[in-house]
Amino acid sequence: GKVSGLLERLTRGKYKIIKLEFKSDHANMGDFSQVALLDLSNGDQVPVLFQDAGVGISQILPILVAISRSPVLPPKPTRYGSRNRGLSRLTHIEQPELHLHPEMQADLADILIDAVKPGKNRDGSIIRHSQVLVETHSESLIMRIQKRIREGKLDPSDVAIIGVDNFAGGGSLAQEYRISSEGKLVDELPRDFS
Repeated sequence: GKVSGLLERLTRGKYKIIKLEFKSDHANMGDFSQVALLDLSNGDQVPVLFQDAGVGISQILPILVAISRSPVLPPKPTRYGSRNRGLSRLTHIEQPELHLHPEMQADLADILIDAVKPGKNRDGSIIRHSQVLVETHSESLIMRIQKRIREGKLDPSDVAIIGVDNFAGGGSLAQEYRISSEGKLVDELPRDFS
């Protein structure tokens, strides 16, 4: 359901996830199923195995699963009537841009942005989402985040870009690179970023 919808959104309607059912006519083997993709790109619905869709699709699926599971559990009343803060989660994603076209990298930024926005339960209570920590070298991903800040769809205070650069005396230096409310980088990214 949700992961298939994220994949369909990320691939701009090209793929969704399906479950293929197989009937066995062998006496010692029961029926079985396999998860696959449905290629919707040519107007036909063609089942495709993951290994035939390209490495990028198989690499992005675990990320979409992690994102789909990221909402924070809502606070619960305690024995004394007070409410706790709920359980928070941190989803860490390492180089999600690998094997993805730059356009898909940018679209992934939109999915990440939506994954951390607060939502509402059926009863109207607010659902807080976890933080997403992304280690990336993707200019496309960062540029899409900057664009969404410019458009007012993302608050710059909800984003932190931490760059790591070689320190002149040896070792590494990590520092925050600020983004203005116009979506511009106030500080220059490390030399070796791209």
